[in-house]
Amino acid sequence: MKTKLILLSLFCLFCFAMTAQSKTIQLVSGRVLEGKILEKTDEYVKLRNLKGDVLKIPLKQIEDPQETFSEQTQKREIVTSKTIWDFQKWMESNKENFTTIGRLNSECCTILRHSGQQIQEAFRNGKIAEGRKISLQTEQQIISLKKQLEGLSLGDELKGYQQKMIESFDHFIKSLRIWQLCDQQGYYRYYRYGVKSYADAIQELRYAYGLMGAPPGLLDVMDLEVNDLKQRSNNMYQKSEKYYRPSQK
Repeated sequence: MKTKLILLSLFCLFCFAMTAQSKTIQLVSGRVLEGKILEKTDEYVKLRNLKGDVLKIPLKQIEDPQETFSEQTQKREIVTSKTIWDFQKWMESNKENFTTIGRLNSECCTILRHSGQQIQEAFRNGKIAEGRKISLQTEQQIISLKKQLEGLSLGDELKGYQQKMIESFDHFIKSLRIWQLCDQQGYYRYYRYGVKSYADAIQELRYAYGLMGAPPGLLDVMDLEVNDLKQRSNNMYQKSEKYYRPSQK
């Protein structure tokens, strides 16, 4: 499992300056474009989208162009820009916490990935004692990360995220303890629970971001991450059903 929290935070803090000045245009075809207006004439508009591409759009292809570029619409967009700006200020005020959260999750994922490979290799080679030693060391490392997460003082809007992440750590710890009993099926089962709780944590974080006025593009990225994690969880379930409880060696 891997985390994108650090990237998400940086994406929000440094890549959405353009979004605060962006324009949303709906085409007759139903497609929605977003970006910064570079030029507007009686026949077309030029728009730089969020990817940086410059598009020349004929007015006849725009759904209700008069309303799209009306003074009232401009005022609504100013309010939206202010909301995004407030979100950026909120992110800045929590920058230290988000940096710590990103580091803890990154370390957790790295530890689990490396130890998982070593544990599975030990299992395949019948080196149960070696696998137990690795899992015990990994367990202590995850416990240390969990304590650091518990020690963070987060606002009410992030409490749900913190709780789900702690729950995720608990499941990973239990999966390692079960492996020490030579139960690989149980190991996969609780590892899967950990991935599911992690997905729930990202969902909670997405809710907090939305509550604080995050740009839609960022929320879409987080939705993709949640869906990816849920798929990983399902894959872990299929793996857990493949294995049996081995005899100790």
